[in-house]
Amino acid sequence: MLSVPVFTSLVALLACFAPNSVAAQQYGLSNTADTYHRLESYPHALKMPFLDKYLSSRFYDYGGDTLIKSDSFIRLTGDRAGEAGWLFSKLPAMPESFQIEFDFKIHGHGTTLYGDGLALWITSHKGELGPVFGSKDKFQGLGLFFDTYKNNRPNKAFPYVMAMMGDGNTEYDRANDGLANELAGCSARGLHNPRDISHARLTYVKGKFMSLDLDYKTPDAEPRQWTNCFVLEGEKAQLPSTGLFLGFSARTGQLTENHDIHRVQVYSLRNPPQTYSDLRDHDAGMYTVANAGNSGSSNGKRLYSQKSQSKGSWLGFFGKALGVVAVIIVLVFAYGLYLTKVKDKREKANRDAYYMSY
Repeated sequence: MLSVPVFTSLVALLACFAPNSVAAQQYGLSNTADTYHRLESYPHALKMPFLDKYLSSRFYDYGGDTLIKSDSFIRLTGDRAGEAGWLFSKLPAMPESFQIEFDFKIHGHGTTLYGDGLALWITSHKGELGPVFGSKDKFQGLGLFFDTYKNNRPNKAFPYVMAMMGDGNTEYDRANDGLANELAGCSARGLHNPRDISHARLTYVKGKFMSLDLDYKTPDAEPRQWTNCFVLEGEKAQLPSTGLFLGFSARTGQLTENHDIHRVQVYSLRNPPQTYSDLRDHDAGMYTVANAGNSGSSNGKRLYSQKSQSKGSWLGFFGKALGVVAVIIVLVFAYGLYLTKVKDKREKANRDAYYMSY
């Protein structure tokens, strides 16, 4: 058993190798109770391979014309007329505050005319074919529409991305591309036939804000070069409180295009930023810390991957900690051998002195 001084020394040495606590608390690198961090929601994960050995999807149901290529992508519609497909989570278990990152691609043979687009859903209903980008109308919850065909929206460049909060009774204003329903949106020129896979990040902090960031112009950039599409605050940003499914759907009409999903990751947010500005400051700060001392680093406007930085810090810490423990064990063992030898010498000297006295 280790003595108190040895144990104290061990704790002190481990503390020396631990990640800097001030930086960890400031930039969310630690998983303590009072810092911002993300926890992956595995019941919403959608990664390759998309099908298990039984050719089924563990966490998602799908229908319509959806085609799953297990090691490639999930195609909601092909580049053919009159198709519609959907993909919805099996469980109504969205976290209270969350961040969704998903990779997708809208592409096809059309260069000037194509359609209709895809949608992300966070609703109280499961997947069901319908007229709104392949899913049902009069939904309850959030519909996020990536509309690629312009019907009647003057002064708006298409493709166009918009958010609608459904109450279960209101119809989507299909004739005017959602004009009567739009809470916020942005033009996204280049979203059809991009150079590579497109990326989107939806952040929802209950009671505070909802934001959408896109990256489809710099697909090879790492970390992501997010461009903000919209920020909603207050009552407009509030989702129903319980029982929400995550889903995706798409539709083609006379005009066509492929709608592919490549990856979906959902994170539960712990002690999240209270404003979108705080979120961007946090991301920029993460990147600055990670590149401190690097002469070729950015000016801090780029974003940094919280997950990879945190993982690297703690893996390094535990590796060093194991090394320290091994060294201490060797030292304790050597010290024990030394004490044993000293004790043996003393006992031998005492025995010799005893026999010489006679």
